[in-house]
Amino acid sequence: MAALTGVACASSPLHAETTERPNILWLVSEDNSAFLGCYGDPVARSPHIDALAGRGMRYTNAYANAPVCAPARGTLITGVLATSSGTQHMRSSYEVPVEHVPFFTTHLRKAGYFPYNHGKTDYNRFDRWGDWDNHQRREWKAAGDRPFFGMYNFMHSHEGRIHEDFESETDPASVSLPPYHPDVPEIRKDWAKYYDQIAKMDAAVGEVIERLRDDGHLENTIIFYFSDHGGVLPRSKRFLYQSGTHVPLVIAIPSKWQHLAAGWKEGQVNERLVSFVDFAPTVLSLAGIEPPEQMQGRAFLGKFAEPEPEAALLFRGRMDERTDMSRAVVTREFLYIRNYYPEIPHGHYQTFSYRAPSIQAWHREWKAGRLNPVQMRFFEPKSVEELYDLRADPHQIRNLAEEPGSGRVFARLRGLYISQIMESRDAGYLPEAEMIRRAIVHGITPFELARDDGLYPLARYVQAAHDGAKATMEDIPKLEAYLMADDSG
Repeated sequence: MAALTGVACASSPLHAETTERPNILWLVSEDNSAFLGCYGDPVARSPHIDALAGRGMRYTNAYANAPVCAPARGTLITGVLATSSGTQHMRSSYEVPVEHVPFFTTHLRKAGYFPYNHGKTDYNRFDRWGDWDNHQRREWKAAGDRPFFGMYNFMHSHEGRIHEDFESETDPASVSLPPYHPDVPEIRKDWAKYYDQIAKMDAAVGEVIERLRDDGHLENTIIFYFSDHGGVLPRSKRFLYQSGTHVPLVIAIPSKWQHLAAGWKEGQVNERLVSFVDFAPTVLSLAGIEPPEQMQGRAFLGKFAEPEPEAALLFRGRMDERTDMSRAVVTREFLYIRNYYPEIPHGHYQTFSYRAPSIQAWHREWKAGRLNPVQMRFFEPKSVEELYDLRADPHQIRNLAEEPGSGRVFARLRGLYISQIMESRDAGYLPEAEMIRRAIVHGITPFELARDDGLYPLARYVQAAHDGAKATMEDIPKLEAYLMADDSG
């Protein structure tokens, strides 16, 4: 992770008129995990994305840093974790000034690219600015002779689609439910509707690729397909389990540009750990632009590719009207989660998510006492710490933090977690309103506040937060001392 320096340094002084560069196209779907044929899902109907994977590369360890759209997309477009810029909450109350955290498209444009955004943006409080030549509707045809970067957003698989009542083409009986979902008709029906929406999304992705081919750009364009986070059935979107953060990622590179990916082979599987904070530096690297030092991710393709990180940081903040705070680190093998409001169940009422018949049915079964212990856990207080073996436990239902014998792994993951929090200067250890108030008092932004250890002693805040979350009656004197401190944090 690159060090943060406040203001981005200048990008590499390359120019489109003297250096040929690839077009780069992002095809971004909404709210879906890897429910695709190329990822081995037998129910999925996804021929176009499967074909893209057949001539490209399929990543198996790709993650959205946040399990909900706005903070995930804010991280994606800047290459800076939303926890570092103070925009980690869904519908953040704070807007980051452009001079502190620019879009990566700013650097592309300076280098001669035509960057455009087609459809949804939703970069949290980054929506009011951004260095685009065009957005919403125009496409690559407006680029002229300039190389282009385009981002398409497909709403077909968005959570809101399963709130609608329609008969699915997918047979509900064909769906394999995860062990944490009770087998009731409403849940099976929502799963079936979701697979229908995946098929519609795949068809729309195919249409864009076909237009690209018809216009003669396919052999000069690097294509990324991915989802903006996991989802969308209950216990996926908004939560730090793999069902909420693990995303499909397929990248196809035409032969002309395959030298930018070491060891490239069509149809290969890539197990490298990547997360959204890595995408911005990767696009710049593919374009021949050295990523600015401010970006916290690592390029995984192109001229400036870096070694694989050991872990990726994941985060959960306020979800619309519901306050919560969790952080996590994920490696290829393990997921460690730290919950700072353990008393708040995952299944607490949240207006938008509770529109889905599936979560209403799950809640009904819980109230009626018809759930097994794994299914009940969603509506009970959280563990302060969670540790999962992702290979042995793909649905994260066995918390190794509560079992003996995992001490060495537990200590390593906890250490990785603390180092990631400290290195990224997580701004979330003050309540949202206090973070903003304190920044205003000092005439700075939360982005700057989190980097001033005199105003924001992060190590002390982290320790206090950990002590508070795990406190027992024996810890009351320590908590009383915290309450008497001069610093409200």
